[in-house]
Amino acid sequence: YQMAANNGDAQAQLRLGEMFDQGQGVPQDFGEASLWYRMAAKQGDVVAQLRLGELFDQGQGVPQDYPEAIHWYRLAAQQGDAGAQLRLGELFDQGQGVPRDYQEARHWYGMAAKQGNTSAQIRMAEKSILGEGVSENHTEAARWYRLAADKGNPLAQLRLGEMYETGKGVDRDYNEAS
Repeated sequence: YQMAANNGDAQAQLRLGEMFDQGQGVPQDFGEASLWYRMAAKQGDVVAQLRLGELFDQGQGVPQDYPEAIHWYRLAAQQGDAGAQLRLGELFDQGQGVPRDYQEARHWYGMAAKQGNTSAQIRMAEKSILGEGVSENHTEAARWYRLAADKGNPLAQLRLGEMYETGKGVDRDYNEAS
């Protein structure tokens, strides 16, 4: 990989970054991983952008820097990476590195949720129940919980069962709740 990476091959740079990130065949070194990820990320590699965002988000091998993490997450998210979209939603939801913005959080959660990310679907349901970023809407919450529940997510199954038991967002149905 080294030769190809030094010659500018983004896939080789990504792979070297992953090897240093995970300590595969080389000593684990997040700083070295960040250098290789950055090279691949600058060439538009979506996985490298996500991984570089994670390093800045967690302060591994680089100083923790939310604005820098958001920059790399945003690039990956704009290329359709559901993990980056979810994390951007969380950062805006919690106000980490950016002012808290429920509408922006919901935007990113929605993008990931539409791709089938069950964590994002649950967040969309929660936002609908709380009315954060949108008007309170239990029917919409039930729809998002149903999508995640149908994929086997136990939290979504629990929440949807509770909705059927209480009749919030759905018709009360004890059989469906059980």
